[in-house]
Amino acid sequence: MNDVERGSYRNSTDKKEDIPLSNPPPQSFGSTVLAQWPKLEHLQLSRADEADRRCSIGGSDANILLSGDVKRVHQLWLEKRGEAQAADLSTNLSVMLGCWTEVFNRQWFERLTGKRISDAGRRFTCGRYDWRSCTVDGLLDDAGAIWEAKHTSAFVKPEEVLERYMPQLQHNMAVTGYSRALSR
Repeated sequence: MNDVERGSYRNSTDKKEDIPLSNPPPQSFGSTVLAQWPKLEHLQLSRADEADRRCSIGGSDANILLSGDVKRVHQLWLEKRGEAQAADLSTNLSVMLGCWTEVFNRQWFERLTGKRISDAGRRFTCGRYDWRSCTVDGLLDDAGAIWEAKHTSAFVKPEEVLERYMPQLQHNMAVTGYSRALSR
């Protein structure tokens, strides 16, 4: 299978790994190749990924820490200490829909802008503080920017999306050393 049929990412050791997105291979209808959609079981974090997340502060954690929500911050603290399990988000429609449409959003952005997104799913560890990490949705090397896919309701204003995800974008820029972030 090629990288279109399989999602690629680099793990924390920078080793490229392939994740099958769906089976069987794409079907065609005349000259049109029908889209392959990822299977739900491939969208969930592995146990190793979950353990890795417990050992550092990531972009999603930054959103929680800067939310001002004392209960969410306390829950995160318990999770990082291993005293509580992280919520199982595999039944959260908003989370799963965002994961499921990420590949489409990346391809759509590339089509509209002509810019190539690389390193989808690459994990970074901060060179200064090894307790800070992030996994990016992609990089726009020619623009020197992080690219983040955000699937939101059509009724949410862009300013609200930016406000909600600004801590994550700032965190990811600090970890990677990039000075710009684009969200789609």
